[in-house]
Amino acid sequence: MVDLTQGGIATGTLTNGAGGNRKVVNVAGLPLQDCIALLALNNNAAQLAVATNLCTAHYAKFIDPGAVAGAQATLATDPFLNQVTPAAQPVLPNDAIGGCVTPSATCTVTGNLAKAKVTLLAIDRGLNRFFAGNTACGVCHVTPQFTLQTVAGLTGFGAAAPLPEPPGLLRKAPPERPMERMVAFNGAAAVYDAGFYNIGIRPTPEDLMIGDQIGGVPLAFSKLAEIIAGGDATGFDANKIGRIAAEFTGGLLQIPTSPTNLAPRPWSLDLICGPGLNGNGNGEPNNNPIPRCVTNVIPGERLLRHGAAHTPTLRNVKFTGPYFHNGAKMNLNQVFETYATAGHMTTLNFNNLDAGMRLINIAPEEKAAVIEMMETGLTDWRVAFEKGKFDHPEICVPNGHDPVTGETKLAGILPVGSDGNANRLQTFEEQLNGVTTGRAQTLADDCTVPDVSDIDVPPAPL
Repeated sequence: MVDLTQGGIATGTLTNGAGGNRKVVNVAGLPLQDCIALLALNNNAAQLAVATNLCTAHYAKFIDPGAVAGAQATLATDPFLNQVTPAAQPVLPNDAIGGCVTPSATCTVTGNLAKAKVTLLAIDRGLNRFFAGNTACGVCHVTPQFTLQTVAGLTGFGAAAPLPEPPGLLRKAPPERPMERMVAFNGAAAVYDAGFYNIGIRPTPEDLMIGDQIGGVPLAFSKLAEIIAGGDATGFDANKIGRIAAEFTGGLLQIPTSPTNLAPRPWSLDLICGPGLNGNGNGEPNNNPIPRCVTNVIPGERLLRHGAAHTPTLRNVKFTGPYFHNGAKMNLNQVFETYATAGHMTTLNFNNLDAGMRLINIAPEEKAAVIEMMETGLTDWRVAFEKGKFDHPEICVPNGHDPVTGETKLAGILPVGSDGNANRLQTFEEQLNGVTTGRAQTLADDCTVPDVSDIDVPPAPL
């Protein structure tokens, strides 16, 4: 539904008024906010209410019929923050809010139209708050995938054209490089691996993350680049790193030029200078790269790699719990509260903490709107019901250990065809609380795939 409110799905035209005071708006590619602004005959409250009613009713047609409201829906639809919301019928957690069975501009929404309208506005408001300065979640969760850890985010290959930013919102441009030089939480400049940040979930000395190494090779691009540039290689395997350096300098590591031009181009361990180094928003609201940037790691400069975890996508995040790299949180409300206090280890991790961490103090309704945006708005309901392109054969997954033998127990994710399941997937929180009725894939089924049960037996040497 985030894509819907941003203009990626709706089609058709809407009409407001009559005669010489008549407006006709083609909504194809039009964000919900723009639909309301363009369709209103003037900017008074009454006309905004009319346009809001017309636009939300039309956009509601394109909601998947399987969509339901999230756990924070009651708070997110507080009428105080929806003064122009038509028919502000409360949306309760897990209420059905779906639109047409076959979404189109001509279909008719049946059932919970008023709830669908309120949900759309809550998601739209939550998305705006997500990118606003006090929360600024979009500093790390960038790109349409809400993460930099994509081929497009790190290389530019296949990247979509950037959207224009409404005033007051903070959304940085993807670096299209593997590293960034930015200002850290403590105010000092440092080089990051793009998309990897220390957010204070665990004490850094106990959880080095990409600050560690495997086989004498650093996990962080930033440390690898520093060593290649002549930096301190103590504790690392110089021979291995030398061979890696030869692949870069020899032009062996290449990527396609663009989706329409597949001619290879070299891929380098270079960087951009990003947020903070140009005034942290003073005069450059989106903190985009600055000119005169030294595009290589300088031996000896500060690297912000210890304790840095990769930024996950938020697409379908309702079903990707437990949350954080150590599985510490069971729902998105707990995740938000962790960020609201700038992490759990703010003081202990002070010199490694990412600059995007901050104390967040917003109204409960605003917080709930952000959670509703993530939980409901970022769910592809085809994924939730495993239908269409998201069907699959049986999949066996580890699910704990036998208390006597210590062997891994396997659960079966049952096969499903293109028609999907009758019920949506179970969330992690529901798994913890034993909620199985009306839920699919509850990890209660045994794995039946042959020759998968002996995963604890080491494979025979080749």
